[in-house]
Amino acid sequence: TMARPFAVFLLCSLVCLAVGAVAQDCYDYEQTFQISEPYPLSGAVAALTVDQDRALVARGYDLVFLDITNPDAVATLGTFTLGEAPLLVASDGYLASVTSDNSLMMVDWSDPAAPHVTAATSLPNGTRSLTRQGDHVLISCGENGVLIFETDVYGQLFYLGEVDTPGVALSSAIHDGWLVVADTSALLSVDIADPAAPVIVDTYTDFQVSAGDREVHEIQSQGDDLVVAAVRWHGGMYG
Repeated sequence: TMARPFAVFLLCSLVCLAVGAVAQDCYDYEQTFQISEPYPLSGAVAALTVDQDRALVARGYDLVFLDITNPDAVATLGTFTLGEAPLLVASDGYLASVTSDNSLMMVDWSDPAAPHVTAATSLPNGTRSLTRQGDHVLISCGENGVLIFETDVYGQLFYLGEVDTPGVALSSAIHDGWLVVADTSALLSVDIADPAAPVIVDTYTDFQVSAGDREVHEIQSQGDDLVVAAVRWHGGMYG
């Protein structure tokens, strides 16, 4: 009958369309990854953060502010030299949190030609991660747990409290009002309704890493219901 050849023809047509769609998807996907012209920076770059059409780079003892409106023609807007080497940066608007090994600074870079420190406080040695989420600033300080600060629109800092983690605090993030901490003992869920007295309410002990060959690289809260933890393990990653 004609029904069977027509069905075969229709099936083949659908397969061809599907293959074409996949090929198109792959092509579009690959087109999103393009390397722009390299922008030379002397010295070792420790960290980078991007906000709108600007980038802030921590390099040596300097913060370097770049115009990245045109990725193929990046330009330096200004440089700000600190008294210590910045290790981590996180920005919300043009107000950046910057940590060195033992201090936390707030830097206003709304005018890259005249940036300035709005507040600074000392930290225990061993800063491992810096997370800026809204007006909360989280510092994972290794054996010293996680320090919680609040900042306002003027760049002032207010100490709220700290979490005494059972292991070495490696990374942290706020998710749906809870603080999630990855340390060398477990993945911790912390109630910070009262930031001055945070309480560890749950632990995920299957998530164990050693301070040696494995190290938490980053933990983030994305969207309303997703927490991502990436772990460096013998040169690879799993999450």
